[in-house]
Amino acid sequence: MKSIDIPSSVELIDCEAFYNCTNVTSIRLPASVDLIFGAIVGCDELTTLEIYGRGDGLFLEDIDFAWFDKLKEIIVPYRKKNYYIELLGWGKDTVVERKPQKKTKNDESK
Repeated sequence: MKSIDIPSSVELIDCEAFYNCTNVTSIRLPASVDLIFGAIVGCDELTTLEIYGRGDGLFLEDIDFAWFDKLKEIIVPYRKKNYYIELLGWGKDTVVERKPQKKTKNDESK
């Protein structure tokens, strides 16, 4: 498995849930998720972490980013880039802001 896409029905990821998932390169965390310390440990090939967080960043306190030597991109909610740069201590080139989706004519008619 190269990519882990957690469904929004998940609310808690327990300790060592992804322990030594050495082939995983990307993880998507929906806004519903709270992490327990040590939930993502030993994912040596992780290059992308996508956060659909509530914007408060509380669950990120339980991720030890020192484990992720190959992490190239942390995708965060729109207009939250500076907040996450300060919170995580990662540089502006690593933290990437997710662009808002453009509304289509179908969206406007709903």
